[in-house]
Amino acid sequence: MLCAVWLLLGTLPVSAASGQQGSGQQASNQQTSDQQTNDQQGSDPQTSDPQASRPQANGLAVPSGQPVTLAEVLLDDTPGALWARFRFVAPQIAGAADPGRSAADIDHLCAAVALPYLAHHRVTPERVVISLSDRLLPFGSSVPEATQFFETYRLEAGTCIWEGY
Repeated sequence: MLCAVWLLLGTLPVSAASGQQGSGQQASNQQTSDQQTNDQQGSDPQTSDPQASRPQANGLAVPSGQPVTLAEVLLDDTPGALWARFRFVAPQIAGAADPGRSAADIDHLCAAVALPYLAHHRVTPERVVISLSDRLLPFGSSVPEATQFFETYRLEAGTCIWEGY
């Protein structure tokens, strides 16, 4: 089952991740509907978590300097074990044929955003998936003109270990 955890970066909602893993229900708190509205209107979330990347005017700081925003965090036990999926929007990857330019950004997002989030919520997934998309798409959808990059990691001793296919 898939459990959506809508994340308002300024308030890491503890109740959203704890106790609802694999429930198949969307986790939420009072501020999540406001975040969804802001996301649809193009507003960028910001973070007050000192462990996460420092926010820029356009979102999270990443090595490439491209604007990146966190769209959602999904907890998914469909693969037979808990996977945490961190979905980011990075408009500048549109049309990029080589994911290599974004590889350092994806690694950075695992270490600077996913690890602190999971530690804060005491969530211990089997795998972490970091995805970048040039636009916000519904989970699992495929749009031919959209550019999307995905990387999978296992967590070991507080670090993200890349799991190549």
